[in-house]
Amino acid sequence: MRYKILFLLMFVLLVGCNEKVTTDFSKTISFINNDESKRFKVVEEITEANVTIKSDEIMSDSDIEIYFDMNDCQVKESKCTVALQYRFLNKNTKNVSVAIEPKLINLEIIE
Repeated sequence: MRYKILFLLMFVLLVGCNEKVTTDFSKTISFINNDESKRFKVVEEITEANVTIKSDEIMSDSDIEIYFDMNDCQVKESKCTVALQYRFLNKNTKNVSVAIEPKLINLEIIE
């Protein structure tokens, strides 16, 4: 009986220690345009993304960059859609999940 209680206590401690910390915040979206010959306009006025990070430690908006890269833009009839991406800045990124809303940004090419 004593071993069952000890085993149960160890199991509860191990499961309880593996909980993730959830951090929610808004982050300004960075714009990367490597093709200076084309100028783009965001169709919807979206300048910030809502970010949810689940990780082993508390993270802040200074730990991550949210951006879209125009090299990923597939142009169709002067319009394109790009996916928002992220990269961590000076942080250990093991066991981290990231959700970004909105996921896509619609753009229009200005001639």
